[in-house]
Amino acid sequence: MKKINKSEKLATEYFHWVKQLEVNKEVKSYDSSNNKFYLDVLINLIVVQNGLCAYTEFRLVEEKEVAALKKLFVKGKFTGNKPESSFEIEHFDSKIKKTKGWNWENLFAVYDSINTKVKRIQEPKLGIKKVLKPDTEKYDPLKFLDYDETEHIFIPNDTLKSLQKKQVKEMITVLGLNWAQIKMKRREFIKEQSFLKEFNQSTNIHQFITAYEIFISKKYKN
Repeated sequence: MKKINKSEKLATEYFHWVKQLEVNKEVKSYDSSNNKFYLDVLINLIVVQNGLCAYTEFRLVEEKEVAALKKLFVKGKFTGNKPESSFEIEHFDSKIKKTKGWNWENLFAVYDSINTKVKRIQEPKLGIKKVLKPDTEKYDPLKFLDYDETEHIFIPNDTLKSLQKKQVKEMITVLGLNWAQIKMKRREFIKEQSFLKEFNQSTNIHQFITAYEIFISKKYKN
């Protein structure tokens, strides 16, 4: 799960609206999916995430299309159409969704199945911890995560203390990093790219970047 820099704010009309809300304290509840700025925020997130699911790094939008989407922001509004792909806005900490659902720091673009089939089920069971929140200053995927190259699953880094290790393990489940469909796609991708690298062929690591980096570092550590 890559670190994400969300400082590029293209949906300036939305951010102005949020500022006014917070100053005037006009809204007590908020439904992001029905809000007029939904698409603006979603595409802004996809741009800063370079077309990847914020959690799994599964590619949602082609890299060249990401650049094109960025150009479709005019005077702070997205003027295009949503790409033909299955992704949506996800609230990292669902507890603040109703009272402060517009909080930019709590929003990510994710593969829709991760949102509906994994996180909505696992978060109520295990809770949410910021240890694997990808836009935080302290987040470092190589510090917190390791990759089991045999099973093709993420595991907590063994250097972590017991409490952090427990939190990382739970968040791996909550964020769907080892969800069966993702695991299958990631395994196939890494094996394919690793084969190309082994025979000095050109690789294209356009998704599952963190897993690939750890996998390769272990394979060629000697």
